[in-house]
Amino acid sequence: MFAKRKICAIFLCAVMLFAVSLPSYAATFADTAGTNSERAVELLSSLGIVKGKTEDAFAPNDNLTRAEMTTIVLRLIGMEGKTGKGAATYADVPEDHWAYSVIMAATDMGIVNGISETQFAPDEPVTMAQLIKMLVIVLGYEVSAEAKGGYPSGYLAEASQLSLYRGVTLRADALATRGEMAILCQNTLETELFEKLTYGEDTYEYEQSENTLLEQYFHVSHYTAILEATHDAVLSAPTRTLSEGEAYFINQRVGERTPMATFVADCGEFDVKPYLGAKCDVYIKSENNDEELKIVAVSPTKTTEIKKIAAKDIMAETTAECIEYEQGEATYKAYVSGARVVYNGQITTGATAADLSPAIGSVTLVSYADGDTYDVVIVESYKDYIVESVHYDNNTVYFADGGNNSSLVIDVEDTAFVTDMTDTYGQTLEAYNLYPDDVLSMAISKDGKYRKIVRSDSVFGGVVTEKSDDSIVV
Repeated sequence: MFAKRKICAIFLCAVMLFAVSLPSYAATFADTAGTNSERAVELLSSLGIVKGKTEDAFAPNDNLTRAEMTTIVLRLIGMEGKTGKGAATYADVPEDHWAYSVIMAATDMGIVNGISETQFAPDEPVTMAQLIKMLVIVLGYEVSAEAKGGYPSGYLAEASQLSLYRGVTLRADALATRGEMAILCQNTLETELFEKLTYGEDTYEYEQSENTLLEQYFHVSHYTAILEATHDAVLSAPTRTLSEGEAYFINQRVGERTPMATFVADCGEFDVKPYLGAKCDVYIKSENNDEELKIVAVSPTKTTEIKKIAAKDIMAETTAECIEYEQGEATYKAYVSGARVVYNGQITTGATAADLSPAIGSVTLVSYADGDTYDVVIVESYKDYIVESVHYDNNTVYFADGGNNSSLVIDVEDTAFVTDMTDTYGQTLEAYNLYPDDVLSMAISKDGKYRKIVRSDSVFGGVVTEKSDDSIVV
C-alpha cells in the first residue's frame, strides 16, 4: 500500500516537472523574439550599441531620428564620448541638446552633415539612404562610393556590393525602422574595413583589410561552432575539465582568420545547455590577453533545427534507428541511425530503442540541415525516488522504494562526479536541503558519473480510496 501511494504521487510530479518547451534564442527584448532582427538586436544590445525604448521593449518597427542614428554610429566605432571641435554650427542643435557632442563629433569626422549649413534636423526620422551612407563611411568606403556616383546612388551601390543589405529589403527613400537599423549595423560590424594607406605627403592608396569593426573596437570574434560539452553533459571530451557556466565548442570554420579549432568560453548570462550538439553562431570577447574568452551572444545557426520531444509523446514503435513520436494529431519519424547519442549527460555508443524511449523526461533532436535525419540525440531519462532518510554527516540519501539506488551519496563538491541538483525553479541544492518524503527525479548516466537531480516542490491533493493503520492510498 505504501509503495502504491508513493508511485501515484511520483507520476503526477513527473508530468509537472518535465513539460516540454522548445529552446529559443535568448531575446533581450520580448518584442523582438521570433523577428528577423532578434539576433542583431541581441548582439548590439550586449555590446552596448543599442538600447530599448523600455527595459522590456525594443520597438523594432518604430523609426529613429537622425540624432539617435548618429549616436549609434559613433558607438559602432567606440567614439560615443568623443567631443566635437565645434567647427560646424547648427541652429537646431544648441550646446544643451542631448546629442550635441556626438553630432558635432560626427560632423567633424565627416560621417554626417546637416540638411543645410545651419540646420541638422536632429529630430527628423532618418531615411534608409542616410543610414546607409553613415555606415559606408565608417567602414572606410567613402572614396569608392563617391567614385560610383556619390550620394545616394553611389553609397547604395557600394552597400550592395558589400552585402550590407543582408536580411533587409532596400527602400532607399523610406524611413528606416529600428529593426532594420539593427540588422544593417550587425552586417556593418562584420564587414571588412577599407583602410587608407599613406605613400607620400599627398598620396593615398586604399586596400580592403581583414579587420572588422567588431574585432577592432570590441575585440569580439564571430565563430560558427558546435557546442560539444557543458559542465554536466558531454558529446566529445573538452580540452580541460569545465566549471559551471563554461562551454566547449568545436569551430566549423578553421582557417587563417579563425585559427582556434576548439575553445572553452565563459557563458556569462547565457544558458547554452539547450543548444548541446547544435551548430551555433558564437560571438566571443577576448579578455586578459586572450587567456579568457567570454560569450557576448550565442544562438543556433539559421539552418540548425532543435526539436524537443516529451517522453510521453514517443511511440512504442521506436527503434534504435528511428524515433517515432506524436505531435498533436500527427505522427512523425526521426531517423537517427548515424546520430551521436548523449544519454543522461554522457556520450554513448550502441544506443538501444529503450535508451531512446525514456519513461519520464525528454529526447532532443538536433539537425544541421532540413529533413527528418538527425545528427545528435540528447536523452534525459529520469526515474523517481522518495527520500526515506538523509545522513547529513556523509551526504548519504536513502530511498524508501529501494531498487537500484537504495542509497546515494550526493556531494556536489565531489569532483569524481558531475552532480547538478536543483529544485523545480533551478536553484542549486545540496544534501542538507533534502528531507524525508521529498520526491527526487534523477537522470543518471550509465557509469553513474553524470547525475542530474530535480527535487519536486509540488503538492497534490486527491481522493482517498483506501485507508488502514499504516497506509493511505490517494
